[in-house]
Amino acid sequence: MNMIASLGTDQDVGLTLSHRQPVMALHCSSATGRQWVHLAEASAGPAPLVMPDLLGTPSRGPRQGDGAFSLAEEAEPIVRSLTRLARPVHLVGHSYGGALALHVARRHPGLVASVCVYEPTAFHLLHHGTPVDRRLAADIAALSDILRLAIDAEVPGYAAWLFTDFWGGNGAWAAMPDLQKDRLVAWIAKAPLDFHALLSEPCAPGDLATISVPVTLIAGDASHPHALAVLRMLTGVLPRARRVDLAGAGHLGPITHKARVAELIADHLARAEAR
Repeated sequence: MNMIASLGTDQDVGLTLSHRQPVMALHCSSATGRQWVHLAEASAGPAPLVMPDLLGTPSRGPRQGDGAFSLAEEAEPIVRSLTRLARPVHLVGHSYGGALALHVARRHPGLVASVCVYEPTAFHLLHHGTPVDRRLAADIAALSDILRLAIDAEVPGYAAWLFTDFWGGNGAWAAMPDLQKDRLVAWIAKAPLDFHALLSEPCAPGDLATISVPVTLIAGDASHPHALAVLRMLTGVLPRARRVDLAGAGHLGPITHKARVAELIADHLARAEAR
């Protein structure tokens, strides 16, 4: 059953995550696993909370090899880690990490206990939607092409600026500290790979109906039409989806509304383990 709720804005609150099963939190593009460090600090266990770094981060380095990049390739070390945990895991994800979580839940259902994602950018679904949805997919493909051209022209700072202001709004790049800008410029070559993987995932909306675990879909009510269109499609096809709209938040809600999103993740874990 699908349910939509509206909730208020962020606030400073104490938080404790209690979970009997392991949790794996997957970060968004351009971040690292430390995006979720506040969840690890709040975790009371007794099971572990794991925050892996994805390809392109300093600890993992750039992608090695040629050929088209895919979510399946990104997922390979994630699946190995899940297998080592030896019991089903709650997957948490934001944006690219959310799309990756849904990929893993669909392809490896025995490894997953539940899924909680903030605006997963499963842009491949837009190819199967309305004419407006398909135009939104074309927007993302065009952005990816521009980023690749800028990177090939050896102006990664321009690509990083475009990427940042697309997701964070006009002026987001200008407001960013220099150290963070440097990190983003060092990462930006991964952005077109991520977009390609998200747009080319071989999965139609109906394929996601095989995800039988509880899924919480969180959206910012002030977010991008591209992300919200994906949320609308996911809400319609996932059999055990619960959608929560977070007032005043955009696509970067797990960063700008960190405490409130953490509360929603804690609520999801409690619901999933109460079943």
